[in-house]
Amino acid sequence: MKFNIKSLSILPLTIRFLQALQSPSSLAQDCKWTIVGKFIKGKPTMEELRKLFIGQFQLLGTVKIAFYDYRCVYLDFTNEVDFKHIYFKPFIDIGPYTMKVMKWTPDFKPEQETSTVPIWILIHKLPWHLFRWDILSKLVQSIGIAVAPDQATFSKSRGNVAKIKVEIDLLRPKQEEIWLGYKRPGWIEDGEWEIEYEDAPSSLRLLRDLGTMKWNARTKINRENEKD
Repeated sequence: MKFNIKSLSILPLTIRFLQALQSPSSLAQDCKWTIVGKFIKGKPTMEELRKLFIGQFQLLGTVKIAFYDYRCVYLDFTNEVDFKHIYFKPFIDIGPYTMKVMKWTPDFKPEQETSTVPIWILIHKLPWHLFRWDILSKLVQSIGIAVAPDQATFSKSRGNVAKIKVEIDLLRPKQEEIWLGYKRPGWIEDGEWEIEYEDAPSSLRLLRDLGTMKWNARTKINRENEKD
């Protein structure tokens, strides 16, 4: 806990007091299961949104819903299961309205788009003894941040492919293979495996939106420079 000493001048008396300040990272922990929804075209009323959302998704806990502005809405979940259930969907339809799903961050700005999205990665013909989360999470580090395995990978009920949800930056070059080297008693073992991006169509849609937005921004800057 940090303390910041401030002075309040009330002539002829100066009062000194302590104000407790929490670090931004600890404050952000309270919002670790918060999602930002951005409506593409039109949006429901708050009453309609709450009714449609709760009726459409079977939640284990509760969710707080609050509009940020005319397009964006906060969805604040009370548990990780509900959070991931929604976060793993790039877009969701709520009634007649389409909403883009984004993970909340402390530097969230409604006018900016994010290129980081969760995508299912499939690793084909992975050796059976590597179907462990401590191995899989490291295996995809060069692609992005491992979020969770699917149920079949977690329970080892499917042996020909490992499936992992990974947060990746769509603006980075697409990686087609992954490599892993590890030591075993008496020898060093390594391998290279092809990967497949299962959510490619939805991700390309988001990437196209990002590209359009960036192009419009560059065009606007160029026009302003020409005026100068």
